[in-house]
Amino acid sequence: MKKISKIVVLVLILTMVLAMTACGKKEEAKGTPAEQLVELFKANAGSYSDVEALIKKIHDESQDIVPIMTDAFKIEEGMYIEGFDTEITGYKNAAVIKSMMGVQPYIVYVFEVDNPDAFKKTLEDNANKRWNICTEADEMMAEVSGNFVFFVMAPASFDD
Repeated sequence: MKKISKIVVLVLILTMVLAMTACGKKEEAKGTPAEQLVELFKANAGSYSDVEALIKKIHDESQDIVPIMTDAFKIEEGMYIEGFDTEITGYKNAAVIKSMMGVQPYIVYVFEVDNPDAFKKTLEDNANKRWNICTEADEMMAEVSGNFVFFVMAPASFDD
């Protein structure tokens, strides 16, 4: 009987130790969601020549960064580009990641353009972080890689 009691105690101790390590602190995020998405873009942009394939790659790899339901797709000619105070024109191709729930201030674009630095400035100058009437993005960031311009507006955290 003493042997069984010792085994039971040992199993309970082992279970407690495993439970405590499983509930350990998660690895801290390296920056805000927008900063992490810019890094993801920079890491992948050179491997793609198509905005739709690039946006889908970013979408697929950002699921841990952006824990909300999103969709990624190519922007067809004539589609409205959200988040700006003026109509955005002058791009060859574009793709978007956007929240499937309208209350999330989150949107990501990749544009293929001839003059990326000037296009980036146009986006930055005309961005409206309050485009999503009920909410406002905390951050807006843009980055250039080759002939691609990456643009994101997002909350500082998705923890709320």
